[in-house]
Amino acid sequence: MELTWIDLVVFLAFMATVVIVSLYAGRKEQTSEDYFLAGRKLTWWLIGFSLIASNISTEHFVGMAGSAFGRVGLAIASYEWMAAICLVIVSWWLLPKFLRAGIYTMPEFLEYRYNSSARIVMAIATMFIYMLLLGAVMMWFLDYFTTSMQVYLN
Repeated sequence: MELTWIDLVVFLAFMATVVIVSLYAGRKEQTSEDYFLAGRKLTWWLIGFSLIASNISTEHFVGMAGSAFGRVGLAIASYEWMAAICLVIVSWWLLPKFLRAGIYTMPEFLEYRYNSSARIVMAIATMFIYMLLLGAVMMWFLDYFTTSMQVYLN
C-alpha cells in the first residue's frame, strides 16, 4: 500500500476543514469557561456524551481493537467497564467540587492547590509525555494490528 497525491490532498482538505470549523465555532468564546464548559449551556446528557468522548481516543480504535483481535478477545473491554465506573464517580462527586471552585482543567487545579509554577510544569510535561509515550504506543499498536490482519487475511 502506497500513499498517493490523492491521499495527501484528502488529508490536507480534512485538516483545513477541521481548522476552519474550529475557528468558526470558537469565534464567540471569550473566557476559559466559554471554552471548557460551553458557556454552561449544555444539558446533562450532552455533558455525559462529552465525558465519554473525552475518554475515547486512538488507543480505543486501533490499539484495543488490535489486542482484541490478536490475543485477548472481548476481555479487553473490562478496561472500559472500570473507566465507566471512574467516570461516574468523577462526574457525580469530583466535578461539582471543581466547578464550584472555578477549576476547569488539571493545570488550573495545580495552580489553585500549589502555585503557577506547578501549573506550567504539569502542562509542559503532559504535552511531551502525550506526544512521546502515547504516540509511540499507538504506532506499535498500529503495526501490531496491521501485521495481525495481514497474517489473518493470507
